[in-house]
Amino acid sequence: MPAWVAISEKEGGDAEELPAERDGSLLLASLTNLYPNVTTLKYKGPTGVWRIVRCVDGILTPPEDDGGWGSHIYICIKKKEEPKEDDTQRKRKADYGMDGGAGYDDGDYDADDDERNWSKSILCSYEGAETSLTEDDFRDAFAQYGHIKSISVKPMRGSQPGTAFIAFNDSSLPMSLYGKDIEIDGVHIEVKEPETDDKERRKLVMIFRNEDLTKKELREHFEHYGRVTDIYIPKPFKYFGFVTFAKERVCRSLYGEIHKYKGTELRLQEPRAAKEKREMQFGGGQGGHWGGGMGG
Repeated sequence: MPAWVAISEKEGGDAEELPAERDGSLLLASLTNLYPNVTTLKYKGPTGVWRIVRCVDGILTPPEDDGGWGSHIYICIKKKEEPKEDDTQRKRKADYGMDGGAGYDDGDYDADDDERNWSKSILCSYEGAETSLTEDDFRDAFAQYGHIKSISVKPMRGSQPGTAFIAFNDSSLPMSLYGKDIEIDGVHIEVKEPETDDKERRKLVMIFRNEDLTKKELREHFEHYGRVTDIYIPKPFKYFGFVTFAKERVCRSLYGEIHKYKGTELRLQEPRAAKEKREMQFGGGQGGHWGGGMGG
């Protein structure tokens, strides 16, 4: 008679028994019929530590030390599922080379691809520190990334955050630092692209009602479409914000789209200032788009 293996989808859940093959093995295909995305099983050994069941070429072999599957309850190990996307989002990622590990490069050259046109500076901001950070604090923290050309520091004043404007000799460095999690003496540092006219053309307005959405969450969402250099949400919350991309064409491709993210509707628009500037150059009527020339 075949051995029966007790399996639960998660720890503490109800177990079901699955028959082993004649040679005592389990087929991964049999598991995935019951539990989608499962890759193998685990069980607790005598010391209470999880042990992973060997799975080779779709075949799970029973633990050797027990001489078989024994009386263990095995728990499913699953691969992480990607967030569900609508058809428009999937098409957009495919159009911009974001669906097959192609990174941010869609294969077409434009001025935004040229490192010589990238900002050589970063803008750091922080708040909540007991005392203001010094130039030496920032120099010690950022010198590891490359040669620093200059640093300009402004201390915290009242409710205003402290800031540091840091310029590098290497134009490729700032792009790798935007949005990076950095701490100095336990103080979280927000690293973003400084405000410039060039940055304005790469901004996208987000209109949404959920003030609990964080900058980190929004960055994670929009990084699916292209490299993000800044996320700006005004304080107090005003039902809109800005996301800035490294490439203008990625930004423009999202104009007019409506995204669903964590139960929140994100309406994406061209900033009014950028739209009016473009219309002055090329002609066209006036529109009712939001903001521009502020924050982010």
